[in-house]
Amino acid sequence: MSAVVRTLAIAEGDVVTVARAVWGDMLGLALDGPDPGAPLPAGPVLRARVVIRAALDVVVALEVGPDAGRVLAGAMFGTDPGDLGLDELTDALGELANMVGGNLKLLVAPPAALTLPAVSGDGEPAADPGTRQLLRVPFRFAGGVLHLVVRVAEPGTAVSSAGADPDPTHPTEPTEITDRSVA
Repeated sequence: MSAVVRTLAIAEGDVVTVARAVWGDMLGLALDGPDPGAPLPAGPVLRARVVIRAALDVVVALEVGPDAGRVLAGAMFGTDPGDLGLDELTDALGELANMVGGNLKLLVAPPAALTLPAVSGDGEPAADPGTRQLLRVPFRFAGGVLHLVVRVAEPGTAVSSAGADPDPTHPTEPTEITDRSVA
């Protein structure tokens, strides 16, 4: 089986299995879904993403509203969500994207490497230029709604990573998140 075919072999069931394991084991939270009727809330969307560098780059992103993001961060740090600052919020969401991406990386033909996570809070869910959406898996949990999104790069396209990249041939871009975007 070619690396390109294996790269595209990530299925909704794989995302569901990985997400339930990560949320259950790391956060003690149950995920209900996939639930196609679970839209992200209106307003700002926080997006934590990693890129799996492989024959075709694969973007794995967690998209969530600020309130649900704080619930996830509170569960990760074992504290009241209202007591968390921006650093804890971005750390928690980035780590969740990293755990999901790392598990899904095992389904991609080697060689494959995972970029460090990047978190942005610029409003709308973003599409990565040069990619197409493979999956969008919405979940409900006790704190709200989250979406896990898998995008695949078009052949010959390297997806930029906003986090530090283990491969120097793929440049990085800065990402900005402000307190205003998660207020």
